[in-house]
Amino acid sequence: MEQTLKETQNLSLVLDDKNLFISELTGKELIVNRRDVFFAYIDPKFSDFGLNSPCWPTDAINFRVYELENDLTFLDIFKSLSLNLNKLVFTQSQIVDFCENHRSRLRDGGYALLFLTKHNDEFFVIESDIFSNGYGAEIYRLTDPEVRMADSYYVVVPMA
Repeated sequence: MEQTLKETQNLSLVLDDKNLFISELTGKELIVNRRDVFFAYIDPKFSDFGLNSPCWPTDAINFRVYELENDLTFLDIFKSLSLNLNKLVFTQSQIVDFCENHRSRLRDGGYALLFLTKHNDEFFVIESDIFSNGYGAEIYRLTDPEVRMADSYYVVVPMA
C-alpha cells in the first residue's frame, strides 16, 4: 500500500496548516530570474538541465513541510512520502512563491529547503539554502547518490 504524504520514520511533520497556501500562478516565474529572492547564488545547472523556461499555470495549493530525521538520498526522501512522485512536484513559480511568502515560518542558519520538480519527464530536486536575508538555489537530479544529513533539511511538498 502506498504511503501518501504522511509522517514517516524518516521525516517529521513540522508545518501543516490548512490556511497556508501557494497562490494560483501563471508558471512564468523562474528561479534564474529572481536574484532578488535567491540572491546568494543560483546554480548554473538550471540552464544546463533546461530549467530556464516557463512551465504550466497552477491552481492555489496547500503544502506541508517536513524535517529530515535520518540521513537519506533525495530518492529515499521523496519515496518515503509517496511512491507516486508526480504528486510531490512543484513548479519553479510555486517554489519562488513559497520562498517569498513563507520564510518567517522556518528556521534559518544551517537549514535548506528541498523541493521536487520535473522537466521533460525527469525529476530534479531544488535545494534552497536559507540565509538570514534570502536564499541560494542549487539543482540536482533526483537520482544523485549523495546523502543529505538529518536535522539540516526541510522537505516541502504539496498537500494531497
